[in-house]
Amino acid sequence: MREYLRFLMGMAKVGCIGFGGGTALVPVLEEEFVHRQKLETKKEFDEDVIIAGITPGALPVEVAASIGKHAFGVKGMLSGPVMISLPGIVLAIALFTVFSVVNDAVLGFVNVVSVAATAFIIFLLAHYIVKVFEDCKKGGRGRLLKASLVVIAVCTMVCGDNVGKLTGMDVTLLFRASTIHVLLIAFFFVFFTGGVYTAPKLMISFVVSLLFC
Repeated sequence: MREYLRFLMGMAKVGCIGFGGGTALVPVLEEEFVHRQKLETKKEFDEDVIIAGITPGALPVEVAASIGKHAFGVKGMLSGPVMISLPGIVLAIALFTVFSVVNDAVLGFVNVVSVAATAFIIFLLAHYIVKVFEDCKKGGRGRLLKASLVVIAVCTMVCGDNVGKLTGMDVTLLFRASTIHVLLIAFFFVFFTGGVYTAPKLMISFVVSLLFC
């Protein structure tokens, strides 16, 4: 029971900083439940994140359900998502209530706090990416190169449209990919390569990605 309560409190703690979105919470969830509470191994956690990333729904909620199911069964699978979502719901309601009665000066202060929170989220993501690269480096130069290509591709897909809007330049076809396109590309890549990343398979996957976009 003590471990279960600790699990619930950990989910609530992660939920309190959940305004950065699902991706920003990945390193936080890993630190809390893999390294501190040791409810999952690193491999199990990575598998949970991958599955959550290619299925519909909020990533932190799905990962919380997976961790809870592995550690405590059905009750963990149900209570984990509730606890990680509850702080965000309560804080969102509180913020909406405050915003309805405050003046411009207070809103300016909130904007400053938002910038600080964004900087903290970027730091967490950068720290997580560095850890991923360190793990890949141990697996050899080939694994490190593949990880670099994946990171570049993801950043391109996510940031390209915003870059186009900021610069006023016409973006490439890759930047116009919709969520459905990205999902189709991801599923094709997983099933086509089968985990064997040879040069011909990667080249064919790249060509198919361009056609989808």
